[in-house]
Amino acid sequence: VTRAIRFAQREAVRTGAWHVVRFDVAAQSLLIYRLGANGAQDPGKKVIHPVSKAEYEISLRHVGQLASADFKYKTRPVTNTISFRPDGAPASFNAGIPAGDLLEVDGKVVLAQGNVQRSVAVARVTGRAAF
Repeated sequence: VTRAIRFAQREAVRTGAWHVVRFDVAAQSLLIYRLGANGAQDPGKKVIHPVSKAEYEISLRHVGQLASADFKYKTRPVTNTISFRPDGAPASFNAGIPAGDLLEVDGKVVLAQGNVQRSVAVARVTGRAAF
């Protein structure tokens, strides 16, 4: 999870385009994708995993359970996505705000297996992911 978040942030900087990591608790997976100019997922520019060379989508079932993913942006409700601006800063795309809607608090992804839980925190200012 930490590597995926870091990868998305680096890709945003490398390509100069917004990138998003979407966590799906129901499907127990994560997907990294690039945003188009309209702020929607760009189906023509899939993000490719550097090792598998397939679309960057990972099932988390083999590592336990994705318990939650919470990211709170300043003017939006809590969401299950972390997005990065082209400069690498964590922000939610907003056509009315060129710099995007910044994270209000650190983001958090929780993985669980049995009684054990592990969290990945995403710093609200830098986007640094750490566990």
